[in-house]
Amino acid sequence: METVEWNEADQVVIGQSTLDFSDKKIACLGDSITQAANLESMEDYQQYSYPTKLAEILGAEEVVNLGIGGSSIGRYWQDAFVDRYMDIPEDTDLILVMGGTNDGFCLHRENVGNFEERSPRTLIGDLNELMRGLKENYPDAEVVFVTPLPNVLHDILRKDRPELMSQRVIVDSMIALAREYEFDVIDLYDSNLLDSHDAAVISNYMPDGVHCNPDGYRILAEHIAADLIRLQDSQDVEDGEEFLEAEGMEMEAASEQGMESESDAGQNMKSEAIFDQNIESESDSAQNMESVETSESAENTGYKEVPDNIGKDQNLEDIADSQDIVDSENIEAAENIDDSEDMTDPRDITELEAAENFKSRIPTDILKFRERDTAQDRDPIDMEAKKTNEEAADAQIQKDMTMEVGSYG
Repeated sequence: METVEWNEADQVVIGQSTLDFSDKKIACLGDSITQAANLESMEDYQQYSYPTKLAEILGAEEVVNLGIGGSSIGRYWQDAFVDRYMDIPEDTDLILVMGGTNDGFCLHRENVGNFEERSPRTLIGDLNELMRGLKENYPDAEVVFVTPLPNVLHDILRKDRPELMSQRVIVDSMIALAREYEFDVIDLYDSNLLDSHDAAVISNYMPDGVHCNPDGYRILAEHIAADLIRLQDSQDVEDGEEFLEAEGMEMEAASEQGMESESDAGQNMKSEAIFDQNIESESDSAQNMESVETSESAENTGYKEVPDNIGKDQNLEDIADSQDIVDSENIEAAENIDDSEDMTDPRDITELEAAENFKSRIPTDILKFRERDTAQDRDPIDMEAKKTNEEAADAQIQKDMTMEVGSYG
């Protein structure tokens, strides 16, 4: 679905919603896209940022913008999300975490990490630390992760620096860990909402291929608002189904208990009849056996005691609660990220010459990459093997770019 079609659908969802966010406090943790970079003034930042627009759309009590330009999820650049998530107010009801754009500009293969070790200063390790911290420190808040918007600049940079990982790795890792921590995800990357590989998107909404203009931030805010409504509606449906299921179980148990009560009443009536019959027998015996001792009369009345087991409750059937099974397929797939032979993420790209022109308009903070080729940051690598790997990676990138240009038009 293209940008305009998505936006029309989002506006319908917003217009039809009856959800009340007026008592909700929302915090938006993010980078320059959350901060609303690429606008002309601080006043514009405050007026057009997606958190500001989100507050207007939902009518929320408060929305806190914790976006810092140039920051990443992991500890590659300054102001990493994992180091500042505690800036989120304690009484926050909804936490939105949108990031990964800057991680893609500096993430090398050896920095991805794996799900078994989850080492610090790796993508998976720092993401895990961030999610665990949010889970432990904000147990009453709803946490939603938002995947990064796809951008053509990342593909251009990978042409010159093939050691950089694709955005797909970041997205899949985020989704896999979010499932593990039972956090919802709004997937911008695969939505085709604002994709700068599309020349029309660049022209109308993302002039530098990374950041939005006011119209772009409005569309972004409306999509996030609509997805929050969709998530809440789906949760209400799920809760309703669980309520009906529980109510049905209670009615079934009550019905069984009622049947047992009727059975008990029948047994009691039967025992009372037996008792009355015995009393009558006693009376008859007393009238006909006046010469017999009272003790002997009592022994011959024929009275029968009520059996001990009459009136006892029957055992109810055990009712087992159903439990949702976590789908681990994505987690298993993400665990194999390091073993993937082809980490490219081919997309339809406009003419490479036009794309290269973005470099002259790229914000300077994006181009200030933190090199990680020092001895203290990287494990020793056999230089001959490294050279061979780089040549192979460069050949693959050239092949991918040739295919993309050939498919254009």
